[in-house]
Amino acid sequence: MDVLKDFDFLLVLFFIVPGFISMRVYALLRPTESGPLKENIYEAVTFSVINYVLMEWTVPLARKYGTTADGAVPRLLLLAAAFVIVPALLPIVLNFVLGKLEHRGYVLRRAKSAWDNFFLRRQSCWIIVHLKDGRRMGGYFGRRSFASLYPSSGHLYVEELWSLGPNGEFEAPIDRSEGLILRPGDYHLVEVFKEA
Repeated sequence: MDVLKDFDFLLVLFFIVPGFISMRVYALLRPTESGPLKENIYEAVTFSVINYVLMEWTVPLARKYGTTADGAVPRLLLLAAAFVIVPALLPIVLNFVLGKLEHRGYVLRRAKSAWDNFFLRRQSCWIIVHLKDGRRMGGYFGRRSFASLYPSSGHLYVEELWSLGPNGEFEAPIDRSEGLILRPGDYHLVEVFKEA
């Protein structure tokens, strides 16, 4: 029975843990909707198999170091590389490669919506927000501004609030304003203008 428990532990260690490390790092680079563990198990196993193929050579080497008195540190370093460091680096490399392929048009863009696609560019612009109560708010969306992305798209912080003229022209910054914070339910349309 202990052999089976050891086998289960090794199975989880080799084929689940590295995959979940990779998935968590990838989610930091490209936000995804996280579901229950059972829905993500196949993706975790896929990442783990790729990791195992890349790092399979470390297992016999770690075993070899385990037989020597001064081999504890190299063995720990090898295991850390195989089960933590490489699984954390794997999604970074994947994200870089996919970004290059996107840029060249070989794969579709991974932005989840037009909102995400626009705000992932991180470019400054002028915006007019049409609130649901009929009012319009204008402002400057710059470096200190923020727009949330998938899976929580639509939250918006605009760093400078500006008064608008009758034809929608930006007249002047509103004195002592710290900007504007909006939730997705506060507005129904956002107009975007290039920075002059």
